[in-house]
Amino acid sequence: MKIGNVCVTGNPEFGSKLKGVYGHTLFLSKCFGLPCIATQICLNYGIQKEVAYLHLGFTALPIIAHLFKDRSKKNLLDGVIFSNLISVAYFSYVNANYYGIAMLVSYSVNHFMIGTDGTAFDTSIPSLDLFMYGLSFFNFFAIKTLSD
Repeated sequence: MKIGNVCVTGNPEFGSKLKGVYGHTLFLSKCFGLPCIATQICLNYGIQKEVAYLHLGFTALPIIAHLFKDRSKKNLLDGVIFSNLISVAYFSYVNANYYGIAMLVSYSVNHFMIGTDGTAFDTSIPSLDLFMYGLSFFNFFAIKTLSD
């Protein structure tokens, strides 16, 4: 994703054409990243497959809203992410998986506080860059969570 950001912002000739593709892939990565990990955590701890796959099923709501260009897709995405975060928090706490708690905190700060539009914390640092750096911490903790 970081290389895509360099291509979009660093290339004035083709940057505007790549911005749409980059925006769609960023949205899809937000839709599928955490729900896939939450589903795998549920499966690792012995939850029924049908219940675990509901994490992935609910991602269809913001994707459908995105396809119809509905303005409520941000609220739907936030709701899906929040429900997945609650599930990850519960299973990580019950099973004493502290990497899961760290993953929860890093994704919460990354998605709800930093975001991907504008600048973060009234600084000159683009929030998309901070989002990508925070995503690397999330990925590290996600790998440790799933391997624990």
